[in-house]
Amino acid sequence: GDNSYYEQDKSSISKKYPFADLSEDLWKTMGIWLDKVKKESIAIDSCHFFMVSNRKIPASRLVWKLSSAENESDLNSSLSELKDVGSKHKGKLLPIISKVLSYTDNEIKSLIKQIKVYDNSSSSNNMYKEGIRNNMKIGKDIPFENIYQNTLLDKILVGK
Repeated sequence: GDNSYYEQDKSSISKKYPFADLSEDLWKTMGIWLDKVKKESIAIDSCHFFMVSNRKIPASRLVWKLSSAENESDLNSSLSELKDVGSKHKGKLLPIISKVLSYTDNEIKSLIKQIKVYDNSSSSNNMYKEGIRNNMKIGKDIPFENIYQNTLLDKILVGK
């Protein structure tokens, strides 16, 4: 099909929660995805970008805002929060953050619109699995549990 899936999984056994607002995993992932969309002129509307963690991601995290942004006002406020967070950083992530923020507002917003975040509170939830099944347009006749276990939980697929 013409749908593409890009996924960044963070399996973490450390005490640190993944996808923090100023974490390398968040900014690097966005940079990789934006770069890919631009270089390969991917039709972003038919792509799905998943950030998946086996740890609970705190509700206050920016990634949840990115995940739930659908309409123009959500997208604008997510974008300004992203810029706000990024502009405050002066440390080693600066090159990665600058790269992400060098994309146009529309490029960043079109990526944000396709991002979905899942953590361990979503993975035991059937709605989550159904959502992934539907997102991936996987028919009811296909043994989805296998795909789910093998693909989504065990492997890291960044733009396969």
